[in-house]
Amino acid sequence: MKYHLPLVFGLLVSLLVPSVTVTAATTTVAARLPRSTILICNPINRYMISQNEPLKEDVGQFYTVVNPALGIISRCEKNARCNIIPATFSSAGTFANIQSTVPNGFMMKIDNDGNYIEVSTLGLKAAVYSGICKMSRM
Repeated sequence: MKYHLPLVFGLLVSLLVPSVTVTAATTTVAARLPRSTILICNPINRYMISQNEPLKEDVGQFYTVVNPALGIISRCEKNARCNIIPATFSSAGTFANIQSTVPNGFMMKIDNDGNYIEVSTLGLKAAVYSGICKMSRM
């Protein structure tokens, strides 16, 4: 069964953020969506930005797991080692916005089609990832 990503993500955000309005279409999806649904976001591009010019790098072995039901995101390596980050979830127009609740320099934005951009600061550098998020079940 294929779910419309923005409706699903909107529903998951609404579970955590009371100010988000849940539409009838979202409620219909909610009745069929298990709480164990998460988003797996795989990068296609990675850039390192510093005081020098941007440098395109190999995306490496990383992916991001978005779990709004638990209020976390996880930066994971392909060998299953993950760093769990508490996060806040909100929506603005057609975008889902995710930010770490602790000041560690992480933000992520996902559009209606599952395209995403993720920015993580590392000292005085920033890693910028872009790619695709897909729904999955744990």
